[in-house]
Amino acid sequence: MFSMTRPFGFAGERKAFALLILGFYMAFFGLISLVAYVNQEPAWARCFLALLLCYGTGFFALASGWFWGRWFAVGLGYSGISTALWGMVTMKQIEPTLLVYGLTHGVIALFLQGEKLIAQFDAQPGWQKRFGLDEEAVYRIRKTVIKAVSSLPTMILFALAPRGQNALMASSSSFAWMLIPFFLLGLYGVLTSRTWGVFSLLLTAGAIAILAMGSDPLWMSKNVLFGHSSSFEFMSFHGFWILPTALLIAAVIPFARPVLRYLHRLPRSA
Repeated sequence: MFSMTRPFGFAGERKAFALLILGFYMAFFGLISLVAYVNQEPAWARCFLALLLCYGTGFFALASGWFWGRWFAVGLGYSGISTALWGMVTMKQIEPTLLVYGLTHGVIALFLQGEKLIAQFDAQPGWQKRFGLDEEAVYRIRKTVIKAVSSLPTMILFALAPRGQNALMASSSSFAWMLIPFFLLGLYGVLTSRTWGVFSLLLTAGAIAILAMGSDPLWMSKNVLFGHSSSFEFMSFHGFWILPTALLIAAVIPFARPVLRYLHRLPRSA
């Protein structure tokens, strides 16, 4: 992932602008959730309510100065970029809605770079001392959290959007929502430097791939809320699940060697 660590100014202004965009998407997803509820589309209402909570978490964590707040917001920024690129490549055209979506998320990711903002968030000494982390471990956790969070919005869409009425899809839909708490548990484990957090994220990636096998290739476009609007047409592509799966696998890669070393040191039973 792109990162700029050299000092450059307007840290407070850049943070405020990122918060403004996060707040806009909170309002946007909240409005869509309300429209879906009014249109008697409860599955879509829950889906966009979850996206509202996702962006609300990023907004609150960034505004509160929590050490992981910048990582969470940057992850949401990368999510918007990757989703927009995926959509336009799949559609084989530059779609204005997706272009704006990608550019605004790119602003979030770009404006939260730099040493001054890193000092406000990542470099807080309290949490590093609490978990006994050195600079290498902090760098590894930062990469993992950003990449994991960048998979969250697409995973919410995959997990909560309506899947259809046949038995196989209905069955997969009843289990898909469990991806989100399992993901959050894994993210908490990584933030607190727990090995089981890495395995939880990896199992979430595997579960997404398994659930995708029971999905209708056009399940995202067969709905009353969006119909066949070109802005959402790309989500009918069956390979949409590849995006969160690939991002989660990339998220756990930085921990592969430390985890293997840890497992190798465990005492073996006779």
